[in-house]
Amino acid sequence: MFDCIIIGGGPCGVSSAIYLKRAGYNVAVIEKSFIGGQVAYSSELENYAGFIDKDAFIFCQNLTKQLQSLQIPIFYEEVISLDKKDKKIIVKTNKAEHIALTCILSIGAESRKLGLEKEKAYIGKGVCYCAVCDGNFYRNKDVVIVGGGNSALEDAIYLSNICNKVYIVHRRDVFTGEKMLVNRVNELTIENNGNIEILFNSTLQDICGNDKVEKVKVNQNGSNIELAVSGVFIAIGRVPKTEFLQGFLDLDKNYILVNNKFETSKEGIYAGGDCIPKQMRQVVTAVSDGAIISKNISDFLQ
Repeated sequence: MFDCIIIGGGPCGVSSAIYLKRAGYNVAVIEKSFIGGQVAYSSELENYAGFIDKDAFIFCQNLTKQLQSLQIPIFYEEVISLDKKDKKIIVKTNKAEHIALTCILSIGAESRKLGLEKEKAYIGKGVCYCAVCDGNFYRNKDVVIVGGGNSALEDAIYLSNICNKVYIVHRRDVFTGEKMLVNRVNELTIENNGNIEILFNSTLQDICGNDKVEKVKVNQNGSNIELAVSGVFIAIGRVPKTEFLQGFLDLDKNYILVNNKFETSKEGIYAGGDCIPKQMRQVVTAVSDGAIISKNISDFLQ
């Protein structure tokens, strides 16, 4: 029996775990892959006050070390279902069943798919959702990135150091990412003796190849063009994986609905980070969510 079980080991989950443990509560973290959440898929962490190193891997390592130093148990399991009986919350995973008085959902989000017919078939054969994870497989090759936000721009910068040529396919006529990232990408374009080519007002229509990706079809301003590439990196945002909560909690477009105390529609269950509706999804806001949730849970338990 735990006072609180935290589902998700990203910045929100780790932050809440630290605060609750230091307040004297018995807490545990359940994480299906690795501590760090979405940060683990980035090469650099910027805009986070006090963290000068910028190395995202070191940041994730530090999160793990903090949990270990406080002797907070980490269960590397995948949550299958959530239930509530007799004021106790039952968390069922692929390995065990855990019981707690309260629960925090900090499950983050997964990569949004384009929805193309052949997209799923080419996953692992040229279609990727993480430049840091898979970029090295396309060293000295031509690749295309779909998207125009921070993730897509960061991927383009990272891949420009590895790949022969990087195409950015964006459906709008301007990028939606931070100005500093936009400027950095522009400095790396072919016009500036770099290896990035930007295709604005463009959408990816099809992915082609035999056993692996060999080319893509793009519609730009109503005209169809083909790009010979070996890899397709999709960076069009993320969406929470909340299927296991359907019918149990109130959701809106897969996001968990919460009030101003981060309480869900079930008493004792809270949610924060990227899995709730919010204006800004950054590490700093996730850490803040976790700290505030821990205070609200402490009040609730008392």
